[in-house]
Parts: sequence; structure tokens; C-alpha cells
Amino acid sequence: MRRPLRLTIRREDSYRAIKEEVKYAEVRLFRGCIRNIKKDDHIYLSHNGENVLIHVDRLKIFPNIDNMLKNDLVNIATGLVNRKKDKKFYEQFYNKNEMESYNVAVIFFRLV
Repeated sequence: MRRPLRLTIRREDSYRAIKEEVKYAEVRLFRGCIRNIKKDDHIYLSHNGENVLIHVDRLKIFPNIDNMLKNDLVNIATGLVNRKKDKKFYEQFYNKNEMESYNVAVIFFRLV
């Protein structure tokens, strides 16, 4: 069994929603180490020195952010229901060129 990957959660509110099990999906561009994530993997999600361990239940790939934002299940799972649903939200993490160049991975998970 390989060692769990570690992903950083930059926003405090997102990390808190994960810990409180309100948010159960994480959105990342489908590149680098994200391309290696598989169902049943364990991943550490980190924020300001704190960690939670998650179990990957499913990985869904979308061709772009716009397609992902049209998916109601993703919006509920990622906590976007109460936020403005547009590309601007993701521009705090990725530049426009990156968002146009890569598919989008949605990692559905549960806390371990």
C-alpha cells in the first residue's frame, strides 16, 4: 500500500466544512499528482498544520470548470450551493490559462 498523498486546503472555511462533513468533495485541476488518485486511496487534507484523513469514494473528471459547475451533485458536495457558481471562485487558486488547459477532477470522499 502506498503512502497517502497530502493536499493543502487553502481556505479556512473549506477546511472547516470538510471537518464538519458538510463538504465531501474537493475540486482540483487534473494534473500532476491528482492524475494518480484512484478510488479507495487515502489522502491527508491539510490546513495550517492540521490534517484530516479522507478515503476516496469516487473521482469524476470534467472537461472544464464550466461543465463541472453545471453538475448539481458536485455543487452540493463541494459546498458551492451557497456560493456564487462561476469561474471567478477558482481564479483564487488557478489562472485562466491553467483552467482552460486542464480537465477538472472532483474527488468525492469521506473522513476516515
